[in-house]
Amino acid sequence: MQAFPNGGATRQISDDGGTFPAWSRNGHDLFFWQFDEHRPQSQLMAASYQARGESFVADKPRAWSERRLVSFLLNFFDELHRRVPLSSK
Repeated sequence: MQAFPNGGATRQISDDGGTFPAWSRNGHDLFFWQFDEHRPQSQLMAASYQARGESFVADKPRAWSERRLVSFLLNFFDELHRRVPLSSK
């Protein structure tokens, strides 16, 4: 992760690498895929975070679901929205 638009130092959120990051719509989680190089499976991970001004603090990433996915998931964001509905703030 890196600040925008000014850039600066990068910070790794994942413990063991990750790809295809996406911010949650509720503004509390960062999702990313973690791939197992020894098996054709991947796991969706989530890291809760808090951002205040110039400060950004991310929790340790956790498995969003214990189910491992093979290859890819169709309509991923529709499924994500179904499982984590937007809060009415």
